[in-house]
Amino acid sequence: MAMLTNANLALRQQQLRQSLSRLPDDERCRLPFSDEELKAFQQSLQGRIVLPGDPAYPQDRKGHSLAPDLPYPCIIVYCAAEADVATCLATVRQYRDQLTFAVRSGGHSNTGYSVVDGMVIDISNLNGVFVSPDQTTAVVQAGANLGLVNAELDLYRLHVPGGECATVGVAGHMQGGGYGFTSRTFGLNCDRVERIRVMLANGKIVIADETQNADLYWAMRGGTGGTLGILLDVEYRTVQLGDLWAFVLQWPIDQAAQVLPELQNNYIRTGLTPKLGYQCAFSRVQGADDCSFLLMGMYNGPKATGETLIAPLMTLGTPTLLQEQVARYKNLSDFLLNWWEIPPDLETVFEIKQSNYIARTLSPEEWTEIINYYKTTPNIYNLCALEVYGGAASSPQRPNAFIHRDVDFDFFIDSFFSEKWPESGRKAAEEWLAGFNQLLEKYANGHKYQNYPNRNNINYRWNYWGDAFNSLLFVKAKYDPTNLFSNEQGLTPYGQEANIQRSLVPSQFKDEAIAYAPGQ
Repeated sequence: MAMLTNANLALRQQQLRQSLSRLPDDERCRLPFSDEELKAFQQSLQGRIVLPGDPAYPQDRKGHSLAPDLPYPCIIVYCAAEADVATCLATVRQYRDQLTFAVRSGGHSNTGYSVVDGMVIDISNLNGVFVSPDQTTAVVQAGANLGLVNAELDLYRLHVPGGECATVGVAGHMQGGGYGFTSRTFGLNCDRVERIRVMLANGKIVIADETQNADLYWAMRGGTGGTLGILLDVEYRTVQLGDLWAFVLQWPIDQAAQVLPELQNNYIRTGLTPKLGYQCAFSRVQGADDCSFLLMGMYNGPKATGETLIAPLMTLGTPTLLQEQVARYKNLSDFLLNWWEIPPDLETVFEIKQSNYIARTLSPEEWTEIINYYKTTPNIYNLCALEVYGGAASSPQRPNAFIHRDVDFDFFIDSFFSEKWPESGRKAAEEWLAGFNQLLEKYANGHKYQNYPNRNNINYRWNYWGDAFNSLLFVKAKYDPTNLFSNEQGLTPYGQEANIQRSLVPSQFKDEAIAYAPGQ
């Protein structure tokens, strides 16, 4: 074992020497430490580092992000153990005035907040999923992605609600809420959390649940990611889940104004069984000439019952059942989202996003106005989707920091651009998105889903957290008093910004000592 460990260390040191030999001079000066200090840093790690000039650097910098203007990190650290996370934190504390940092799990941040020009602490290799012997809970390391979690839980016919994209990391997804197809049935991802383990800015670990560090437990479940500490793992309360019936319905886009009021009146908050989970989209189906209105859903029960439930929708307009399938959850999420026209050559494509919560029924005329604006899209790839709430998504069993409950749906817009598309460059994409957002704000409740951030949102504190903000600010000051964990839309006090909405609700929490984990 010692020989193997020494061999691994020698290999990492050799890789570092090669990295340093490739490192351009203008990149070398961005590193705040000497070559010897860098070698000592690498020697203290179980994982590996990537530097500019390395063959893997371009892809490792970008990860899964389509955000424009991503920074160029001077160092990326792939942690192989929690000790590596502590070592990285100690390093950024030591060089705080010279070295920015960000923590990355899945790397799907719409704004690119998980990449900085300093150190990226990548925890994606800390990705274990451990089901308890009685199969009532599962401990998931924060670097696991949703695809891995779904695959592992499916072995036991277990489930935790979560998003549709398999490569999204658990850490950011959960901390921002975590909506998915089964959220109407089982709640949001953050609603199923029993306990969390977190490394604070001082490098010490805390356990947070209902009985210890309860304020942190409340805040990190649905508040937002990357602002209070580094999430190490999550213990989820699992549910039993077998086969589901999934379906995709399609209407001509101009018939959507007939269908959507019916959905709002009879299928969302106060209507149909929460066992029916679904999302809607304005999008172009792959290979089609025109845009469509799509309804992608899954029913936790027999196919025949599910068909009866959606029968009233089949009488509206001229719907087409594109596809249906009975299968386990891990196979259905990709199946349901496989109809959208995806931009080609994703290496050169960028995405900007915006979100608005709608909490009232819109008239056919209002829906027509929205549909007509969507049809002005400057390219065929832009899409809008409705993430439908109600059921368990609107009625969590335990309070947490996620405020978006009394709503019909989250309406989000994806605007893509590429300099290879002359008719749809960045300016056109930004103007179309800004115009769409301005239109939707007439109908919205003033809040936005924090997992879909937008850099231009100066009113983010109210949009994301509403009257929960001052409680979150209290937790922030307690667990990260020096604001080590920060970004443009972090938990910071209100400034002098004009035209922003401020909560007057005081913090619900009072001073209590932090309870550190044993041995800390």
